[in-house]
Amino acid sequence: MRPLHISFDDKSRCLFASTSRGTILKFDADLKQLATSQPGYNLNNLYVMIIDESFIYARDISGRLARWHKDTLVLDTVIDLTNWSDPNEESLPNVSHGLFLHNGYLYVAMPQGKIGKFRQDDLSFIGLSEYLPKALIESFDFTGPQGHFAVDFSGYVYAGDIDQMMKPVSRVATGACHQILYDKKFDRYWITDDYHCGLALFSAHDPQNIQRVPLTRDDVEWMSFNHGQSQILVACFDRFIYRLSNEREPKILGKFGPYKYQVNHVEWTSHGIYALTESGEIYLTDPATGEIKQGPTGTNAVWDIQPVPGSRGQFLVAFEDGFVRRMNIEGENIKTESECNLGMGMVRRIISGDDGGAFVLTVAGQVARLDRNFSILWLHESQPLLRDFIRRAGKILFCTEQGELTCLDEGTGALLWRRNFDMPLWSVTADPLGQFYWVAARLCEMGDQGQESTARPADVVVGDLATGIELRRESAYGNIKRFKWLDDQHMLINGNGRVATSVVRASDFSVVRCWRDWQLNTCEGTLVHNSRLYTTTYGYQLNTFEFAGEILESAFPFEDYATSLAAVDDKHIVAGGRGAYLSVFSVHEGLPVLAATKRF
Repeated sequence: MRPLHISFDDKSRCLFASTSRGTILKFDADLKQLATSQPGYNLNNLYVMIIDESFIYARDISGRLARWHKDTLVLDTVIDLTNWSDPNEESLPNVSHGLFLHNGYLYVAMPQGKIGKFRQDDLSFIGLSEYLPKALIESFDFTGPQGHFAVDFSGYVYAGDIDQMMKPVSRVATGACHQILYDKKFDRYWITDDYHCGLALFSAHDPQNIQRVPLTRDDVEWMSFNHGQSQILVACFDRFIYRLSNEREPKILGKFGPYKYQVNHVEWTSHGIYALTESGEIYLTDPATGEIKQGPTGTNAVWDIQPVPGSRGQFLVAFEDGFVRRMNIEGENIKTESECNLGMGMVRRIISGDDGGAFVLTVAGQVARLDRNFSILWLHESQPLLRDFIRRAGKILFCTEQGELTCLDEGTGALLWRRNFDMPLWSVTADPLGQFYWVAARLCEMGDQGQESTARPADVVVGDLATGIELRRESAYGNIKRFKWLDDQHMLINGNGRVATSVVRASDFSVVRCWRDWQLNTCEGTLVHNSRLYTTTYGYQLNTFEFAGEILESAFPFEDYATSLAAVDDKHIVAGGRGAYLSVFSVHEGLPVLAATKRF
């Protein structure tokens, strides 16, 4: 069970969390768990939650609005929001944080993107907004004197009145903006900005004049002012919470962390700083001392599944808690053959070795070669965070979010060369012959100061594998998470933005084919198997496409998002992901059907 959203209630002095299992958790102020609601009505993945005097409200990813009694956590009401969907349009799962209380009404982002209005007291339906039909609003602010302001998944800023008309007035980012807050001290708005890896500030009187505050090299998720708005906290995916002074020119005063995983939510309360990570850990941090206390929640995850060459049904599996396991999968039977906790923290990638051993890459900074018993043969240490690696032509090539690309000798671990590109590097590959490498950067645009955001592509560096020398640069409109070679001329890439899932030519990185429709957000894993393309997304999807391009099915079989896919045999595939599960699917006429799941 993974908490997805948290909210501190000043009246009860309790922290509440909504979860991936469709339940509500209640903690005291020191994170002792007091109660949990009972699951019901097939609620799942409660992406957003808000609290009033008597109730807790949440919306799940499938389009259901639910309400619980705050004191008892007894479920009071469930409303199927798809009842107001256009039957001529698909109602896709909604992963926005669009749930707001204002003037006795509850507003919610509906499955097809409009804003639904309900009475707060009895949840009777009032109507749908006729504006912003597909905006997927992330955050509203009702507190400023110039009216209502909102931001959406595409980086647009809207102004107006939620009951009458909201119109776009600016675009601060070419990507997700998760939160907007009014700053009464300087009569301006603060917005989190994934695209620019920082914050965007503007006056309501001139929303196109944007002040940028760069923070990190990763996504920027949530903010919380202190009581007097003299300081603000910002939760980031680099595993830190940044503390800034609220001045005309905000300054970074320091940061809290690192936390176990990406921080997606923060609340600054009178009792301390509450933080939530993407992996479900809840923390209480003392703002004076920086002391961090962890609550009882959290999850493990499968991060990589790789077949063992020359074997039948053997796989190496990498886990977030530091374990590597050799698994045997025969049809629908999943067995653990051997396992070892390397004691290095999260193992992000694993590659099979020729001798039955393996190579592993950890987020904390280690690349290691293991023998068949998972004993370490050599170990290379680098600066975290490590993202991806590839084995080619007797070399191990890995990249980091700090911008380093490093090449090691496969046999000894000796350093062959290192290059720094001064941009966060997310994924790497090399051609089958081991002559050239491709390394993809995470777009981290620091420009556009004083201007609206304009899209530009991320860099893909192509270089000589033997020397590391850069030869040229290609472009991708999005961040590439993985490369896979289809043949010696074509690569399959997956990621966010316009990358989605695409086939590109190695010679010039031109797109041959792209599967973007039906993929709700970042594509996490891909598998080409028997003329089908299977993809998983951060929105819990398992999509099946004809490799020629047509969608066959978009299913939601996972309890949480899947990170990796692999073929077991002609009739079975396996997926693993958040929650530390391996799920085997039997394939009937190309469509996967869940057959068995093993949890760790």
